[in-house]
Amino acid sequence: MRKRTTAPADESSNFFVGIDNPIELRRQVLESSKKLVEVLKKYESFKERRAQKLMLVEKLKKNLADLNRLNAKLKVVMPKTNLRVPHQLLGIAADRPRPNLPRVEEKEEPQGEMERLEMELQNIESKLGKLRR
Repeated sequence: MRKRTTAPADESSNFFVGIDNPIELRRQVLESSKKLVEVLKKYESFKERRAQKLMLVEKLKKNLADLNRLNAKLKVVMPKTNLRVPHQLLGIAADRPRPNLPRVEEKEEPQGEMERLEMELQNIESKLGKLRR
């Protein structure tokens, strides 16, 4: 057994602090601990997902490299021709249909100051009409 080398503490050096509502304080500490554990679980899940993502990205890179290599081999094996197959035979549309965009009406250039002012007035009145609806 070891001997104690320090002197026993004085009764005057001991002090106590009163805690108001110790049960509430204990509940708050436990709730904080619970939240901390939940955050740690989420972090671990995040780390696992990150590792999984990196693995999938590496797999994708490998697959793309394989495809590029196989495509290069295919180009070497295929005969070279100047023959072009019409798009209709391939089932590909030659011109892609463009979405229906609203056509912008070309405005007539006013010939005089009076016509320009009338056009501006009509424009303002049409905007007012839209606001009233």
